[in-house]
Amino acid sequence: MIRRDRARRRPLYDFHQLTGTADLQLDHAVRLLHEAGHPEWAEQVRSQVLGRNVIPGH
Repeated sequence: MIRRDRARRRPLYDFHQLTGTADLQLDHAVRLLHEAGHPEWAEQVRSQVLGRNVIPGH
């Protein structure tokens, strides 16, 4: 029973790790866009993508 529960949680943990990593990379991309002289693109990424919940309603 315990192994099965652990096996069920593993994909959720991996998904959480991947989405967290993607969010950090997007934050870095926003900074790079600002530094490259594209503040409008940086703002668009920041406001429309960065920090969004990947599961609607959560």
